[in-house]
Amino acid sequence: MKTKFALLTIMFSMLFYSCEDDLEKLPLLQTMDGNYYTSEVQAFEALVASYDPLQYNFSAGVYHFRWFLGNFTTNDVIPGGSGPNDQPQLQAFNSFSYVSSNIHLNSDWTAQYQGIYRTNALIGMLPGIDMNDSTKAQMMAEGKFLRAFYYFNLVTAYGGVPFVDHVLSPNEFQMERAEEDEIWDFIELNLDEAIDDLRLRSELRFDDYGRVTKGAARALLLKTLVYREKWFEALTLGKIIIATNQYSLAANYEDIFTIMGENGPGSIFEIQRSSQGGGYWGNVNGANDGNLAVVYQLPRGAYGGWGFNIPQQSFVDEFESGDPRLNATVFQIGDELCDRGILSKSSTGFEHDFYSKKYFACRSEHELINIGDPVMNGEVNDRVIRYADVLLLTAEAAYYQGDETLAKNLINQVRARARKSASDPNTILPDITSNGQALLLDIYHERDVELGLEGEKFFDLVRTGRAATELANLGFEEGKHEQFPIPQRQIDLSGGNMTQNEGY
Repeated sequence: MKTKFALLTIMFSMLFYSCEDDLEKLPLLQTMDGNYYTSEVQAFEALVASYDPLQYNFSAGVYHFRWFLGNFTTNDVIPGGSGPNDQPQLQAFNSFSYVSSNIHLNSDWTAQYQGIYRTNALIGMLPGIDMNDSTKAQMMAEGKFLRAFYYFNLVTAYGGVPFVDHVLSPNEFQMERAEEDEIWDFIELNLDEAIDDLRLRSELRFDDYGRVTKGAARALLLKTLVYREKWFEALTLGKIIIATNQYSLAANYEDIFTIMGENGPGSIFEIQRSSQGGGYWGNVNGANDGNLAVVYQLPRGAYGGWGFNIPQQSFVDEFESGDPRLNATVFQIGDELCDRGILSKSSTGFEHDFYSKKYFACRSEHELINIGDPVMNGEVNDRVIRYADVLLLTAEAAYYQGDETLAKNLINQVRARARKSASDPNTILPDITSNGQALLLDIYHERDVELGLEGEKFFDLVRTGRAATELANLGFEEGKHEQFPIPQRQIDLSGGNMTQNEGY
């Protein structure tokens, strides 16, 4: 059952909705009358609208998902669809042949800046509203987390981007890019300021699931520190998150990705979805809170999906023999697709041996509804930050701080949970006992399988310096493909003030 808070995004996001042409203007050309916000109710409306862009699957007239960038640029998957000519600008990610006019990059950029605009509006107007001080502080902290999250998505994809910390006036629209470190510093600042005024997970009411917590802010800050290789600070923070005892690993790995497993013990930050969102094409930013990723990844043919994000044999081979996480991550030919029968090549019409499973949740691709387009209403939540991710990032920090004993303890916690999920837990996934460089590689391996198909792989390869070697067969060029090109549409709208990334 989805929470009231998640469903309110439909009601209130229209306050901030604008037409597609406005959405594409850099960063956003909306202006706002500061006199509009006078009450706590209106502040809450603005807060809910700030969460809304988290749910966007379709912006500036085209699809975008974080896993387009994190999966399709690796050997783990091929884009799929009806074949190599289906959505060629999407297929280009798998060969590093994308260019600055790529529509999916512009769509991603637009969604992130829509989120930044809304959080800036929220943060800017809150101080002037007469309301309970603790409620105001909490809303401010949620806004700062969300702003940091949208910037995190941008800086990890594009490097330095325009720095926008307030609602812009018309003479500020055409902006230059900030330095990458300036964006990272701003992310850290926002998260540091947010932590104290956020609630612990245990303090949330049921109706508040989906709202940001201290754990979410600390976990995103941990990821930021790891990306910046601030190992001492990352290790210290990772230990704090663990010591709060707010999170634990779900007993069964496969349960994480079911409907019943949503907002489970290991969920630190999860985007809430609903099968009743409306999902009207052409007005998705204002009405949709369903998950298009469900139908996007389901097998084609008799199974009713579009067949994208197709796992490859090399990804399947990364799993150790008997690792139960494989069956929770990948459908194989001969598996039962719950109410859709046995998966067969003849029923899909394609020769693929594997399909992504984590967005299926053992349900139909959508619920039968009487509003909007049903393919836009997948109800599977997005698991954005999980406790296992925190454990493995902390293990990596411990390794770099010379505490290999702690690093092994943390990685083995993740493996032990997976081992419990197996039919014969005594024969698989032995504890990691390696040292030195071999231990670091074991940590990387564990991230690859634990977080498989969740959009982390490419970004992990880049931040750890392995991309040039592991992705050379796809066409990755060192010094160029660590970052995606700035969308040409946005450079044009900046009046040429924005520069392009190297090599594009």
